[in-house]
Amino acid sequence: DPQGSGCGASVSQLLLSADNSVATMGCNFLASLVLPLLVDPQGCATLPSQYDCRNDQSGLGACREAALEIASGSCLPALESLVRENGRTSRPIELRKTAMETLAATVLAVGEMGKSWANGKYEEGMEKYGAPATLTRAITCLNEEGLIDVALDVLKSSSAQSLGSSNDTPAARIRESGGIVLGSLTSCSAEAILELHSRQVLASLVLAANDPSMTSPSTLRGDAA
Repeated sequence: DPQGSGCGASVSQLLLSADNSVATMGCNFLASLVLPLLVDPQGCATLPSQYDCRNDQSGLGACREAALEIASGSCLPALESLVRENGRTSRPIELRKTAMETLAATVLAVGEMGKSWANGKYEEGMEKYGAPATLTRAITCLNEEGLIDVALDVLKSSSAQSLGSSNDTPAARIRESGGIVLGSLTSCSAEAILELHSRQVLASLVLAANDPSMTSPSTLRGDAA
């Protein structure tokens, strides 16, 4: 449990360390909990209706539970701080890649769980069909913590470069992870869609999606979508 018993606060302190080796240790720990959801084809699969990870005894069920914990706790803003490039601390690109892939895996999992309860009606559907409070809280936190800004910044900072994964570099993986975050969050959250719409960035995102390299198989996702 990355949040329980004060563990979440401890891990987030590692992530916030100015020492990159310490931050990397914390980031690798979180990545180990959720990356199977991104790199395992089963982790990317559509979930059955009204899926509840508490009733899933598989390893992926535990990964999805960890994703809910990461999304709802102090590790989320700490991961975001690793991804953001600011003048005070420039993090190594490998560390930024791991942090962004961890965010992508987390949001992909939360998005798939949200869709399984929403029945196409986003937050309204989740409320109507009685989605677990841990899930609705995670989606609220993802929206409130400015994750859309992080994903947009990643995509905008590389606007001159391809979003697709034809070039499997850390920068390309960061960009692809940004796309996964936006796609997954807007698949389950009307609030996220409205937020994106208010930024007036939809046109540029559609243009980016039409980039020829976006049709190349993913080197990040286990289902090579």
